[in-house]
Amino acid sequence: MLRVGVAEAQRLWPGAPLLAWIRINNTASCRLFERCGFRLLGEEAGFRRYGVEP
Repeated sequence: MLRVGVAEAQRLWPGAPLLAWIRINNTASCRLFERCGFRLLGEEAGFRRYGVEP
C-alpha cells in the first residue's frame, strides 16, 4: 500500500520529495519505509527522518 501511495504522489507532484518522520523505536515502520525506497536522512528528538527523491 505504501508503494502505491509513493507512486501516486510522484505522479501527482513530480519533482517533489516525500518525507516521513517515524519514532526511533518503531522498527517495523522504519523497515517498511526502507523497503519502499525511503532512505534515512537523520535523527532528531526521538524521530528518524526518511525521504525518497523523485
